[in-house]
Amino acid sequence: MNIESLRNSSPIIIVGAARSGTKFLRDLLASDPRFSCVPYDVNYIWRIGNENVEHDELAPESLTSKNRDEIIKTLYKLANITSEEMCMVEKSVSNGLRIAFISKVFPNARFIHLVRDGRAVVESSLRMWNTPPQKTDLMKKLRGLPLQRFGYVFWFAKNYLVGKFKGRGGGAIWGPRYNGIQQDIELRPLIEVVAKQWSKTVDLADQGFADVPREQVITVQYESLMNGVGELKRIADFIGLVDLKNLENLYTERVIPDNAQKWQSEMDEDTLNVVGEISGKTLKRYNYV
Repeated sequence: MNIESLRNSSPIIIVGAARSGTKFLRDLLASDPRFSCVPYDVNYIWRIGNENVEHDELAPESLTSKNRDEIIKTLYKLANITSEEMCMVEKSVSNGLRIAFISKVFPNARFIHLVRDGRAVVESSLRMWNTPPQKTDLMKKLRGLPLQRFGYVFWFAKNYLVGKFKGRGGGAIWGPRYNGIQQDIELRPLIEVVAKQWSKTVDLADQGFADVPREQVITVQYESLMNGVGELKRIADFIGLVDLKNLENLYTERVIPDNAQKWQSEMDEDTLNVVGEISGKTLKRYNYV
């Protein structure tokens, strides 16, 4: 495929805060041979040309034609796209912070916005902030990392060591880096940072989608997706998929309906109150409270 056809392609970009089920949805789509997925989060690819920016809220005006083409070619290479009949799927969790930037890279992109109850996300994310990265996942990323992007390795190593020094196994920063997260980590309790991380990712995604044609965006709530194949069929209609056999088989195999409410037994009242204070407006907008 030449670069012009890649620029005009219509990849599926799954948008969702960390721990919102984006990997689950990506794997469902990957079960169909017509879709080929970037196999892991690739924030470092989207940041080509913006490596020195301290956050992931990338401005579309910062994107040069050269960097755009490099982003596109690298993504399609990682997804192993071999023909124009195949569709690329990508789901880096920082994507919600830069919808306008992604739209400038792929004007015809189709977005699936996956939203999960912020209380469940915070409960799960708090554990990840304190969990060391898996070596197998790191090796996969290193093998696919372009040589000229090894500055990301040094940032990752520094981030991990600083986090280790502060008693956090997941690094000084884990997940999407909203603008100001570095200062918040220094000044605020971690629970407040994690709650803000969720609401900022959801809020900025919603704001960004306001400028994307409506036919290119679908919003799905995680809890509905876990509640039967009806929501899966709605997603299939959106992406033009007629035969859902592969997706439904994997869905039945992997879905754990009760998992959506696991947070209720894991979070105390004080923690829930903090999440409500930080993220209350976003929770209400999606009818979670």
